[in-house]
Amino acid sequence: GDKGSGAQGRRRDVVLGLLRACRGPEMKYLVRTLIQNLRVGANWRSVIGPLARAAALHHAAASATQATAGFPGLTRARGSATPSGMLPARALDEAAAAAAAAFHICPSYEVLVQALVEGGPGALKERYVQGC
Repeated sequence: GDKGSGAQGRRRDVVLGLLRACRGPEMKYLVRTLIQNLRVGANWRSVIGPLARAAALHHAAASATQATAGFPGLTRARGSATPSGMLPARALDEAAAAAAAAFHICPSYEVLVQALVEGGPGALKERYVQGC
């Protein structure tokens, strides 16, 4: 297993990388697998925040790609090539808080994941309650 100094951060980075790489329904299945394999003592708080952050980064990357699609010579500025450079930390924290608030209203991972995949954290207020 992965132990020692920084092990938790490395595991988090691996999970975030997997979440960011998901397409369509893949995120739902990955989250189900992660939840089923959480160690004893872990709870929803350890999944909801990173999931919402990954969804926010995914939607920001998709929007950036869509915005530059018609301009082949346009590329992102140097230093912003990684998805984490696309959103400020405050926006990622707001995404995590929105997902936690939504989960309190309707404690269903399936509904939360579907809402995050379809509309991102910004659309939770509009879409989440309808699915519950």
